[in-house]
Amino acid sequence: MKQDVFARRGGFIVGWKPLPIGIDDFKKLIEQGYYYLDKSLLIRWLT
Repeated sequence: MKQDVFARRGGFIVGWKPLPIGIDDFKKLIEQGYYYLDKSLLIRWLT
């Protein structure tokens, strides 16, 4: 089952992004364009 979400930037819809169900590699999330929301702000601190 494919699941997608709308991606918004600045109030504008910029397209569909797939949800990273079953993906546990952050590099793969970024490279393959998955939707990701880091509520912990840990990724910002790491980059």
